[in-house]
Amino acid sequence: MARGRMIDKVIILSQKINTVSEGAENLYYRIYVNTDDFGLFHADPEILKGLVYTLRKISIETIENRLDELIKIELIKIYKHNNETYLEIVDFEDHQTFRKDYKRKREYPKPNTKSYEPVQSRTESPTNINEIKLKETKLNEEDTKIITLLSKVKNYPFNKEEDLKFIQALKVEFPDVDILEKVKQVTINWLKFPLTKKSRPRVQIRRWVTNEQKWQKEGERGKRVGESTHTPSKKEDDYVKARAIKMKELQEKYQPEIDKAMKAKSSDWMDEIDNKIKEGIAEFSREYHKDEE
Repeated sequence: MARGRMIDKVIILSQKINTVSEGAENLYYRIYVNTDDFGLFHADPEILKGLVYTLRKISIETIENRLDELIKIELIKIYKHNNETYLEIVDFEDHQTFRKDYKRKREYPKPNTKSYEPVQSRTESPTNINEIKLKETKLNEEDTKIITLLSKVKNYPFNKEEDLKFIQALKVEFPDVDILEKVKQVTINWLKFPLTKKSRPRVQIRRWVTNEQKWQKEGERGKRVGESTHTPSKKEDDYVKARAIKMKELQEKYQPEIDKAMKAKSSDWMDEIDNKIKEGIAEFSREYHKDEE
């Protein structure tokens, strides 16, 4: 972010800037004010959509085309680190003035000459290093999703073999609990309340799973202290079941965005997704009860 530094207005007079389209120029400025103090930022189009075009409707294809313009004119360079794609603003420091009392901060991996990639390879899907490792072990689809989720969590002590054994043990011990769903919920919670070195993430996962089983057995899932414990009517029960189905549909719909928000470690983006899901549930409830009015 552009904190502790000032951007020189002369940048708008750059010959390169004035040779690209207005859309590409717009993306350039949006990226510029979001980079760290060394001109580095995410280059994944879907992450860019969530972070720099948060309130604007724009397609991934449009962002990709604008990125291509900036790359070809050499306003930015693309590089990779641990199979994640980043960008570097070319000649970044030429248009910056840093406060003398400000210590520059690096928020993204430092590029090196070997990590830069050709323009034509930018749109190729990067292979996730964890997916490569997972090929060594035969996993079912659900286990793979869980392991991949855990591998992306900041400060999580990821160990493929250990986590696989842990997840499979949970499935044996809690056969009626959807382990994948609980892991999704826990990882989303960790975006809002990040793990620290003292955190015990596997203990937290187990606690979430244990509580879920407890709620199922008691028939009081989601209840809080002070709520009524009356036996629900069939009508109420049908609504709860329909609402649960709708919630699952919405979570599946927004899962790609959730994955990207987790990858970007953006709590603001996650809050936006949460609000979309809440709005979807509210709309469902209004429609469901409309005939009762």
